[in-house]
Amino acid sequence: MKVLVRPAMLALMVALSVSACGSDEEPTDGSTVGAELATRGQEKGSDTGKGGEKAPETYDMPADFPAEVPLVKGKIRFSSAEPGSWVVTLDVAGDHDKISERAVDQVLAAGFEERDRAATADVLTVVTGSPEYDLTVSSQRNAGSDDSTVSYVVTEVAGS
Repeated sequence: MKVLVRPAMLALMVALSVSACGSDEEPTDGSTVGAELATRGQEKGSDTGKGGEKAPETYDMPADFPAEVPLVKGKIRFSSAEPGSWVVTLDVAGDHDKISERAVDQVLAAGFEERDRAATADVLTVVTGSPEYDLTVSSQRNAGSDDSTVSYVVTEVAGS
């Protein structure tokens, strides 16, 4: 049985990961993924609006993030993991169009198959999959610059 992520839920997950606040701390290494990145993070500490609670001081790469998913080089803005699903959002400096192309090319070169694509001048979202994972990569141009926020939403395929 395959896990299906409804478009509305997927849009919500990407929107939430892109809207998470971030700063300019420790970058990830675009040539490595998974457990090797588990200690990378960045300072947060922004007010969540819930009774003055603060957001976590750091967002780390989930220790069990699938090594099969290549990431572009960037700074961790947000990460989250639940059993069988992961969300990682990176701030990436450079030309938005090249960043978007590189993020998708890396995923396709890693064996993921493109299933759907939607693009505007400032946003590219590509839905891909493999026998083990469903993966959506979304790249959004940051307001006021050509830099991007790139989000990876990974869901383990049931029974894999």
